[in-house]
Amino acid sequence: MAIKGRTQFSAGVYIIFAIAVFIAIFSAPAVRTIIAHRQRLPVLRVEYSKLEQENIALRQKMCDLQNNGFVIECHARELGLVKPGEKVYRVSVETN
Repeated sequence: MAIKGRTQFSAGVYIIFAIAVFIAIFSAPAVRTIIAHRQRLPVLRVEYSKLEQENIALRQKMCDLQNNGFVIECHARELGLVKPGEKVYRVSVETN
């Protein structure tokens, strides 16, 4: 009887050991991936914050371009556009 109990105990230990090895082998890549993502997370948070700020600035610029006549006119002037009826005078400077 003692031998039978010992055999069952040994078989159970081997099965548990085999399961532990199986889990260790197949979970190792996942653990490495999780660690890599956690290390990259602070960098991504900083990048996200910068992009959020840029997004806010672009939304403000878009709003100004849609609603503010002065801003629209300034950008049009930078592009060389003129209002109807205006005369354009170009001054050229000669350097010797």
